[in-house]
Amino acid sequence: VPAAADGCSLLDVASRPDGLLIPVQQEIEALAGDFGSTPYFAGVRALLREAVGELAGVIEPALAQDFCEAARFGDDAPATLRAAQGAVSTLRRVAERMIPPDAGSGDITEPESFADEHGYWERRLGDAIEHADGVIALLGRACAARTPFQMRGRIAEIDSAQRRFVMGDGSVIAWARDFELVPLDRTGYDAINEGDDVDLDGYAYGTDGGVALTAGPTTRPVELAPVLSLLCLQLRVAPFQDFAVSDVELHAPRGYLANGRYRLERSARIAAESICSPNISLGLFARYSMDLTVSTSSGDIVIATNFVNGSDPVPLPPDLPSIGATLRAVIHREDCNRISIGNVHCGPRAVASDTDYPLEMLSNFTQCRVSYDREVVSVDDQDADDFATASPFGLFLNAFYDGGTSPVFEGEGYSANPTSSYPFRSPIHFGDTFALHNVDFVPLIETDDYATQSALIAQHGVFRAGGLRWPHIDGILNGQPFRYACQAPKIVRDVVNFCPGDDDDAYYKMPFREGDETWTQGQGNGGSYTHANGFAYDMVTQLGRPIHVARGGRVVYVEEGNSEQCNCPGCCSSNIVFIEHQDGNFTQYNHMLQFGVFIDEGEIVRRGELLGFVGVVGNTTGPHLHFAEKTEFTFSGSTSLALFEAIDPDDETNVLECYEPPNVGQGDPVVPLRSTNFLP
Repeated sequence: VPAAADGCSLLDVASRPDGLLIPVQQEIEALAGDFGSTPYFAGVRALLREAVGELAGVIEPALAQDFCEAARFGDDAPATLRAAQGAVSTLRRVAERMIPPDAGSGDITEPESFADEHGYWERRLGDAIEHADGVIALLGRACAARTPFQMRGRIAEIDSAQRRFVMGDGSVIAWARDFELVPLDRTGYDAINEGDDVDLDGYAYGTDGGVALTAGPTTRPVELAPVLSLLCLQLRVAPFQDFAVSDVELHAPRGYLANGRYRLERSARIAAESICSPNISLGLFARYSMDLTVSTSSGDIVIATNFVNGSDPVPLPPDLPSIGATLRAVIHREDCNRISIGNVHCGPRAVASDTDYPLEMLSNFTQCRVSYDREVVSVDDQDADDFATASPFGLFLNAFYDGGTSPVFEGEGYSANPTSSYPFRSPIHFGDTFALHNVDFVPLIETDDYATQSALIAQHGVFRAGGLRWPHIDGILNGQPFRYACQAPKIVRDVVNFCPGDDDDAYYKMPFREGDETWTQGQGNGGSYTHANGFAYDMVTQLGRPIHVARGGRVVYVEEGNSEQCNCPGCCSSNIVFIEHQDGNFTQYNHMLQFGVFIDEGEIVRRGELLGFVGVVGNTTGPHLHFAEKTEFTFSGSTSLALFEAIDPDDETNVLECYEPPNVGQGDPVVPLRSTNFLP
């Protein structure tokens, strides 16, 4: 162990780990410099510089009190130093083989001197390895000893030079590198003074003392014995995840602490976790439980009592304000005696810890938004095996996270490598390709009903069809893990053909069956009769001809009881169908026969299904279908351009992929319409 570690307690190691690691770094840097610049030792110097970098990577988690992570990565540096020592040993053996066998014992040959020099470097490297191993072993001891603590007590002495408190009972509490003053309810609190009553939160290291991460003025009398003791039961955050599974992920609250508040999504829940091994032997043991209360300006809300390790995580009240609510966790301890199996006697419950957690409640999906490399695809809704692909492409974050770390995205979907894994799900990360089918985990047509959205989020972690379920980021804040939900884009997957340019694609097939040659084009977009101010098509055919769905979706409106024909706007009512689509647009079908509609409100229909029959109901001079795409569910206005796939009537071998039927007036040549629409 290097001289810097002589006489170190675990508290010394935990409070100033850089004081141990930096001297070892400097020793290795000096050793690399002593090797000089000769190319002969270039490989050894490279290994030494690599070891210096590996030790630098250990300092940050150690200063953040994550000694388990530091010790795990710290093993790399001694291994690299051993590789450097091995390289020197190899060079020494080569030099030894060059010593003449007949060299006298009193003669020093050049190869022999060269071999002795290598032995010197080996010994220097051996010392560095010993020092690095010793420091990493100390970090490992700190990892094994580290246990969370919470205490309330009075500060007897402040040693600013050593960054330590001495508490009223003599306990020594050091300050972590990222030590914070938490104001709680004392506005402008920016200092701690001797004699203050405080709440401390941090890690204990055996009987040597503890390292405080936060300290703040207590809002309640110091009624607990101010001794450093392990609390076996700890408050935990159960973040965005599938709570139907048995293995629920739990996080320390500190991973959500920023600007003095714990930033929790409304989908997060609160849990309790034991950090001690269960005691099943006979004799004395301690039993812990927790009571949880949320305080707001409107009063207190009890969300759990006698909460114990293994209890189902509980949700926070849904109507908490964004700022101003505080979660209070009171941990109770009972001293018990297990006389025999099933025969346990416990004393009264006593308060072991009483902690406030000021909350900042976040709306779901506001801390992360993920984008895909494509968000409009073509999947045939008539073919159950058809699929398209997409990949997570960009990440936009509002979450806080530690410098030097990067949150990682993950969702769950059907991998595509290159075939789809449907119906088997797997994790999807950045760069992975996943499959988009004509079904999703949630309905393809998004609902705006809050209760339905909440139920979908509870089941799948999403309420819109984005091809993935439970999309989220995992990150590190204050050295602790956090997780937030990601808003995934809505995927529109029913494009028929992609059209040149950036404006419009073809989402429709003709609203009649392939092979029905009775249809011709009438008034079109901007037609002077009734289409002058918008986009719409009048498709003319014989009375009673079948109409088929041009694009799949959800039927949101059906009116079919009208029978009157008229020739003036507003003089009589038409029979109408509205279908809502994946992109939020609607299509409107008009003039069907009375009771001649074959689909119902709320029904999900596919392209090609029978919709109804052509009539002469409403403002019309003859049998035809009025067809319009709309950006809103409204009977007038809000129309947009609809493009079709159709067969070229002049060349039936040619498919028109982005066809806009023309505006045909009286006296103009007849324009036949031909369809590719069918339902297998």
